[in-house]
Amino acid sequence: MGQVTLASIAGSLRRRGLHQDLIAGCLHEINENACVPPLDEEEVESIAVSMGRYETPIDKYFGNMADVEPREVEFLIDQYIPLGCVTILDGDPGVGKSYITANLAASITTGRKWAGIDTGEPKRVLFMSIEDDADAVLSPRLTQHKANLALVDYMEEDFVLDEDGLDILRWKLDRHKYSLVIIDPVTAFMPAGADMYRANEVRGFMKPLAKIAREYNLAVLVVRHLRKAETDSAIHRGIGSIDFIAAVRSALIFAKSKDDDDLRIMAHAKASYSRLGKSQKFMMVESRGRVAWMRWEGESEASADDVLTAASSKPQKLDGAENFLKQILANGPVSFKTVMLQAEARCFSDSTLKRARKELGVKSSGGPNAMLSLPD
Repeated sequence: MGQVTLASIAGSLRRRGLHQDLIAGCLHEINENACVPPLDEEEVESIAVSMGRYETPIDKYFGNMADVEPREVEFLIDQYIPLGCVTILDGDPGVGKSYITANLAASITTGRKWAGIDTGEPKRVLFMSIEDDADAVLSPRLTQHKANLALVDYMEEDFVLDEDGLDILRWKLDRHKYSLVIIDPVTAFMPAGADMYRANEVRGFMKPLAKIAREYNLAVLVVRHLRKAETDSAIHRGIGSIDFIAAVRSALIFAKSKDDDDLRIMAHAKASYSRLGKSQKFMMVESRGRVAWMRWEGESEASADDVLTAASSKPQKLDGAENFLKQILANGPVSFKTVMLQAEARCFSDSTLKRARKELGVKSSGGPNAMLSLPD
C-alpha cells in the first residue's frame, strides 16, 4: 500500500464529508499499520491537505455564519415591496387588483410617488397576466394612470412557469433591466397537474420565483384571489396552501371598504424585512367615457384583519364551505378524517364546516372510522 492507495482512501473519506484533520488522522493510522514501507509524515499530511480542499456533495447544504456577509435589503416601495424578493397581493375577484397594479406600474415607470412613497428614477416593469388582455385591459388602465408605456412590457403568449417557462422568463430578464415583475394570477401559472393546496408543490413552484427575484435584484409581485372560507387571520385567506404566504417576504391585502363601495384599502399583512406599513386608502374613480382609475386617499388605521372582516360576509364563508363539501363528496362517501384534513388545508373553521354540514344534510356513518356522504 503506497501513496496512490492513501490518496484514494483520502478521496473516499472526503466524499463522505470528513474534514481535513479527520482525514489526516485516518491516513496516519493506516500509514503506520498497513503501508510497507510507511510514507513520510509530511507526505501523508500533504495528501490530507490536498483532498481537504475539494468540495463535497454535503458542503453545499451547510455554511458557517462567520463566513456570511450581512446584506441590507433594499425596497422598490419602502416597507411594502422589497427588492430581491417575492411579494403577494391578495384580494377578492373584481375588487380592483389589476387597477392597483396599473397604478403601481404607472408610479414605477414615471418615478412618481406611490401612496406617498418615493419610487426613485423611472424603472421598467414586466406584466405577466393571463386574465387581462393587453389591448382591452392593460393598455387602457396603464394609460389612464399615466404610465410610461415605453417602460412596460407584457406577456403576449400565455405560458406556465414550469422548467421551460422559467427559461423563457430568464431569457426576457437577461435582455432588459426590470425592477418589477407582476404575475397575475399566480395560481394560473402553476404547471398542469400541480395542486395549489399541497405544501410541497407550492414550495416547489414559489422557490424558483424567489431565486429569480434575488438573482436579478427585482421585485416579483404575485397576485392571488381570496377564498370565501372563514379564517381567524388575514394571512390565511388567500386561495391555496398557506405555503404561498410562507414563501413570500411581504404580503398585501386589497379589499373594499365597508363604508364606501368606491373606496379600497390596502393593508400590510406580513413583513419580513421591515415593520408593517400603514394601511393605504385608494378611491376607485369613474370617468365618463373613460376607463376607471385608482386615486390614493391617504393612510388608514385599519389592520389587515380589520379590512377582511369588513369585506367578508357570513353567507360567503358558509357558501364556500358548502361548495367544498359538495365537491369532495360528489363521488360518494369519504372518511371524516380525509374531509377534515382537506378542510383544514383550505382554512375552513370547524364551526363553519359544522354549519355547512347541517345546511346540506351531510350524513355520517358514525363510529371511529366515520364516513361522510351527501343526502340521497
